[in-house]
Amino acid sequence: MISKGFLTGCIGAALLAAGSAQAQFYVRADGAYSKTVRADFQDTDPSAGVFLISGNAAGTATGQLDDYGKGVAVSVGAGTRFAPSGRADITLAYRKYKLDQSDKFNPPTKFTADITSLALMGNLYLEFSEGGVTPYIGGSVGAAQNRIGDLSFDLAGIQGTVTGDTKLGFAWGATFGFSFPMASHFAFDIAYRYMDLGDIQTKTDLTFGGVALPYGGASGHLRVHELAAGFRF
Repeated sequence: MISKGFLTGCIGAALLAAGSAQAQFYVRADGAYSKTVRADFQDTDPSAGVFLISGNAAGTATGQLDDYGKGVAVSVGAGTRFAPSGRADITLAYRKYKLDQSDKFNPPTKFTADITSLALMGNLYLEFSEGGVTPYIGGSVGAAQNRIGDLSFDLAGIQGTVTGDTKLGFAWGATFGFSFPMASHFAFDIAYRYMDLGDIQTKTDLTFGGVALPYGGASGHLRVHELAAGFRF
């Protein structure tokens, strides 16, 4: 679990940077197409009694689900330019995905769940020109609260559920983009982002065909590639 002191320090440092030069203060809003990758969503403890995600047709080995599908991200933030080629901001981003995957069992077990993430990030950017179209790179650190709703599954027409859960943890990211000035103190940004938003986990409450069974839960990671566009003003 990420410490409260560490989070407070990160957020406080970003706020200090954001407020250090009022003449350069800006606000921002962004939207992004977001695709999850390398989810590694699998049974947390297959020895607990039941393993749910099969890695082969015979159901004799555990498996994993590779992603949570595609989704959207929206964010708002505020920041400042602290040097001719440097700026920093704080953003709050909301992301939503729909897990809809099947394992390798024969017949396959189909899994569905809603997944959301709320991330508070401190971001630092280095720009490579002044005026005109400006390429830039950036790095981000912060915290994300990831929630998976009840995990529903269907095996040969028999349905079951695993209770969802919420997980708070460390998050980080990297950005490469271009800034297009459109007017004084107004710019359009387009960027690629990679974000590692930490872990996702379910609880251990499982029912199958109306019968409660022992289960160790399931867990994975929330990693995303994003194409983002937005405005700074």
